[in-house]
Amino acid sequence: MLGRLGQVCNVLGDYARAKACYVLALSLLRETSYWRAEVFELAYASLLYHHLGDHHTAREYSEQALTIALNLGDCDLCGLALTRMGHALAGLGEPKAAEDVYRQALDTRQELNARRP
Repeated sequence: MLGRLGQVCNVLGDYARAKACYVLALSLLRETSYWRAEVFELAYASLLYHHLGDHHTAREYSEQALTIALNLGDCDLCGLALTRMGHALAGLGEPKAAEDVYRQALDTRQELNARRP
């Protein structure tokens, strides 16, 4: 619930409140080891930091999200984390790296869609 509130605040431009929601949500999720939800919160926190222009922090959050998603073996979450990482890399002025990561995200999602009935 806090993560969703963080998303709404982010969209509305209330970045301070969004950040507070994500920090609290991540703290609670880490206590409960609810990994899938943690990936979502890390990915959305990465997007928030991208919006704030703090692309290094955005990259760190997206890398954490990707690590957990890979450990879970969840292709959908990997695609989300890779997309957020692409945003961070683009913001860092690394267009080739961003393109490569966006391509990985696209390939991951296309592979996942091919497996769905």
